[in-house]
Amino acid sequence: LPILQHRLRRHIKKNKVLWAICCASFGWLLVLGIGAVRERMAAAEQRQRSAQQLARAQQLGQDIKDIEWLLRSSYQLPLHDSTHEQKITRRRMEEIDARKMQIDPSDTGLIQYALGRGHLALHGLEAAQSALLESSNQGIDIPELHYALGYVLGQKYQQELTKARRSGDKSWLLHRQKELEQQFLAPALASLNKSRGAKLDSPDFLEALIAYYHKKYETAIQKAKHSISESPWLYESHKLIADVQLEQAIEQRDHGDYKQAKDNLSKSIEQYKTAIQIGRSDASIYNALAEAWIQQSQLDSDLGSSPRNALNQALSACQEALAASPNDQAAYTKKAYAYFWLAWDKLITEKDPRPEIALLIKAGQRAIELDPQDEMAFDAMGNGYSVQGNYERDIGLDPTASWLKATIHLKKAIEVAPKFPWAPNDLGLVYQEQGRWLMLKGQDPQRELQQAISAFQQAVSIDPD
Repeated sequence: LPILQHRLRRHIKKNKVLWAICCASFGWLLVLGIGAVRERMAAAEQRQRSAQQLARAQQLGQDIKDIEWLLRSSYQLPLHDSTHEQKITRRRMEEIDARKMQIDPSDTGLIQYALGRGHLALHGLEAAQSALLESSNQGIDIPELHYALGYVLGQKYQQELTKARRSGDKSWLLHRQKELEQQFLAPALASLNKSRGAKLDSPDFLEALIAYYHKKYETAIQKAKHSISESPWLYESHKLIADVQLEQAIEQRDHGDYKQAKDNLSKSIEQYKTAIQIGRSDASIYNALAEAWIQQSQLDSDLGSSPRNALNQALSACQEALAASPNDQAAYTKKAYAYFWLAWDKLITEKDPRPEIALLIKAGQRAIELDPQDEMAFDAMGNGYSVQGNYERDIGLDPTASWLKATIHLKKAIEVAPKFPWAPNDLGLVYQEQGRWLMLKGQDPQRELQQAISAFQQAVSIDPD
C-alpha cells in the first residue's frame, strides 16, 4: 500500500494538468448527479403534490355537490323548518374547514371556494363573499368561482338597494345607488362575464342575470323563461322573473306610472308564488314575496286605497319565511316594517295602533338579537315608539316614556349607520313633537327644539338635497 501511494503521488506530480482535469470532471459529474437526483426528487414531489391537489379538488367537488343537493332537496320539500338540514350543512363545512390544518397554507384556495359555495347555498351572503374573495386571492381562477362570486355580489347589490330605498329621499337614493353600483354591481357583472363556460344547470339563467343587471329587462325575462324550459326544477328562474318585474314596478311608481307599476307588481307576486310552489321551504323566496307586498302597500297608499290587505299579505309571507328558517333575520326586519305601516295607518285613521306596535317591537328585538348592526330594525322600532307616543298624546296620556324609547332606538340606528339620513330626520321629528307638547303644557321647550334642530342639521349634512 505505501508503494502504491508513492507511485500515485509521483504520477500526479508528473501529470498535474491531467489530474486537475480528471478531478474537475469528477466534481462536475458529482454535481450533475446530485442535481439530477434532486430534480427527480422534486419532480416526484411535484407529481405527488399534484396528485394530492387533484384528489382534494375531486373530494371538494363532491362535497359541494352533496351540500347543494342536500339544501336544494330540503328547500323543495313541503314548507317545514329546515334548521336540521342547515345544521348538517354547517357541520359538513366545519369538516371541510378543518382540512386546512393538514395542508400547506398556500393550497387552501379550493377549500375557501367550497366554503363559499356552502355559505351561498345557506343564503349567507356576507360569509360567502368573504370566502370566495379569499379563494380568488389565493389564485383560484375557474369559471364556477366567478359565477358564484358574481351571483353573491349581485344579491348584495339588490339587498343594499332595497335598504337604501327605505333610507332617504330620491336625490339621496340616486347618489347611494351609484355608490352601490360601483361597490357591488360592476364587480358582479365582471365576475358573471368571466363565468361564461362554467358548468351550470342553466347557461340561460346566467345570461338572464347579466341582462337583468344591465337593466335589459325584457331580455332577462326571455332568457329566464328559456331557463325554465330547460330546467323546470330551477325555481331561481321564476324568482328572477319576479325580481325583474318588481324592479320594473318600483321604477314605474317612481316615475308616476301607477298603472304599469300595478300591473308589474301583480305579475311579480304571481311569479314569486310560482317559485314557492317548487322551492316550498326556501325562506329567501318568501322574503322576496313579502317585499313585493310591502311595495304593493305603498302603491295602494299612493292610489288612495287602504294598504292593510297588502301589509297583512306581507306579514303572512314573513311568517312562512320564519316557518322555513326560524332564525331568518331579514324576515323579522320586514315584519317590523309591515307592523309599523299598519300602526301608522291606524294612527292616521284615529284607531289604536298599540297592538301592532307591540308586535313591531317584538319582531324588531328579535331582528337585533340576530344582527346587532341592523339599523333598519332600530329605525322601525324607533318610529314605532314615536307613533305610540303620538297616539298617547292624542288621547290624553303622557307620551314621555314612548318618545324617550323612540329617541334611544333612533340614536342607535344613527350609531350603527352614520350615513342613514332618515334616522336623524325621524329623531328630529320626535324632538319636535316633544317640544310642541311641552309648549301646550306651558313648559319650556327650548332643549327639545334645539335637539330637533341639531338632528335635522345632521340629516341635511348627510342628504343636502
